[in-house]
Amino acid sequence: MTFFTQRIMKLTILVCCALTLAVLFSPQSAHAGYLDPGSGSTAVQWIIAGVAAISRIKRQIIDAFSNFFSR
Repeated sequence: MTFFTQRIMKLTILVCCALTLAVLFSPQSAHAGYLDPGSGSTAVQWIIAGVAAISRIKRQIIDAFSNFFSR
């Protein structure tokens, strides 16, 4: 991989980790917690798309993590 690609992968991993932590540690009380019936199917589609994308670029993700933590 080129230097630019490695920088982009590191930045992407950092942003994903930051967003995950922000969601995990955000307040859990939702006073307006209405979910319409289509929300569940949208969430399922996002999960399926994420799994498909990760399985497609699995080797690049593994290489990015190994390069990131090897330094």
